[in-house]
Amino acid sequence: MPLGDSVVWGVNGVDQIFYRDGPDGSWEHISGRLKQIEIGELGIFGVNSGDSIYYRVGTRDNIKSTGSTWQW
Repeated sequence: MPLGDSVVWGVNGVDQIFYRDGPDGSWEHISGRLKQIEIGELGIFGVNSGDSIYYRVGTRDNIKSTGSTWQW
């Protein structure tokens, strides 16, 4: 993937979720709380403080999408 097509997802120390479109994009706060997040071919997945796994609806095959909701 070319650098201009890259996205960044991350979480902070209080489990807030953030998304950034490209290295020069602005951080966008995403609803929900996760302690860990992962970007993959199947979409965005995360783990909350209770160790439940969630999928971000609308992110499969669309890496630039922030999706719509978290599905357990």
